[in-house]
Amino acid sequence: MPNLYLASKPVRSVRLLLLAPVFWIVAVRPMNRLADSGMRLLRRTLTVQEDERRRITQDLHDGYGQLLISLMLGLRALEEAARE
Repeated sequence: MPNLYLASKPVRSVRLLLLAPVFWIVAVRPMNRLADSGMRLLRRTLTVQEDERRRITQDLHDGYGQLLISLMLGLRALEEAARE
């Protein structure tokens, strides 16, 4: 009686070789594209966050600068009024 297990091994190997490109097209390529999309999204998110941080920093800087100048002018006016 022939050993069917040994005879089926080459057939299984050939099937795997034939299915490998299909597996690549159906499973691996979409996963790679998804990973690339995720990385692009992550980079874009970080860029937007950094831009927003810079904008907020600039707004705070400008706002506090005006506030400090207003306070300084007010104090000078009080100082001059106190001298008179």
